[in-house]
Amino acid sequence: MKRRERQRSRRRWSNEKGAALPLIAGALALLLGLSAFAVDLGWLYLNRARLQRAADAAALAGVIHLPSNTEAVDMDTASAAAANGFPVGGNTSLSWTALDDNKLQVTMGSTAPGFFSRVMGFETFSLSATATAEYVKPVPMGSPSSCFGVGGNMSSSALNNAGLGHCSSFTQN
Repeated sequence: MKRRERQRSRRRWSNEKGAALPLIAGALALLLGLSAFAVDLGWLYLNRARLQRAADAAALAGVIHLPSNTEAVDMDTASAAAANGFPVGGNTSLSWTALDDNKLQVTMGSTAPGFFSRVMGFETFSLSATATAEYVKPVPMGSPSSCFGVGGNMSSSALNNAGLGHCSSFTQN
């Protein structure tokens, strides 16, 4: 009886020859689709990182001209963006805002083409990056006059006789 069951089992499986082919083809198509998605995603990530780097450089280049020289801010932000591979114009936009007299915010936008995503109708992707730079103003050090160190050991009459009378009323740092 066991022999008959084995023969029936063999006949049943013998009718299903080639059933693995559609399964393997479907799995292969799925793997190719996922790898195409990974390539496009990596390309977008790379372009977004490059755009962020260009925005950072533009903010750092332009912040030193605030608050008075806005023409130099325009020129330096655009040239820093172009030096990092994103010339302003065409598909790249750049705008900046002075947040304070020593703080600049730069916003850049660009597009990146898709590779395999074109099959699904996505020709290009919009990317944007924002960077903020702050210029630390110089700290006053020393005395702003030529009187530094004068007057500690001298009497006020000797100070006046030496021609440094203007130093007695000046506050030292």
